[in-house]
Amino acid sequence: MGEEKKCGCCKCRCAVRAVVAVVLAVCAALGVRSCHRAKMAPVAPSPSRPSQPVPSAAERTQGKIEDRMADPAYVEGLNKIAQGLNELTALQGEARREFAQWRSAFLAGSAEARALLESSLPAEELEAKLKALMEADPKGAELLKKLADIDEAFEGNRRLAADYVSARVREQAGAGAAAERAAAESYVR
Repeated sequence: MGEEKKCGCCKCRCAVRAVVAVVLAVCAALGVRSCHRAKMAPVAPSPSRPSQPVPSAAERTQGKIEDRMADPAYVEGLNKIAQGLNELTALQGEARREFAQWRSAFLAGSAEARALLESSLPAEELEAKLKALMEADPKGAELLKKLADIDEAFEGNRRLAADYVSARVREQAGAGAAAERAAAESYVR
């Protein structure tokens, strides 16, 4: 009971033996009698190297994001873009409901549409023919255009957001590039 459990695993013993053999071989190859160095002096940090570790890319990126989010003008711009997105989402929901109601009534009232629905056409072909019928109807064309315009506005909002953030990232990159380059060069030396 008081005995320690020993690993009887052959793999563990082989691994230990392999490590010892490699260490001994390296020591013998270097002509060193012992793997220990006597009175090894501590290495003083070089004045060209920073005493603190260089932050990782993820830490630098997070720092830049925090800098941007600390800028009230930048955050206000993001909020305006988000507000535009919220307004588009509301418009899209309303337009989709309106189109769904009209579509149901149109499909129920159109003999040609009912015939298409009862046909055995493949789904893609059926949708294309139904869309052509709906576009031929003035109200259907108006509602489909409204939905397409909202989709286009969503894409415009997405591009606006991407351009807004990208411009700020480029600005930060330009301002901080020289400092980062100097810090990286001082660390490498």
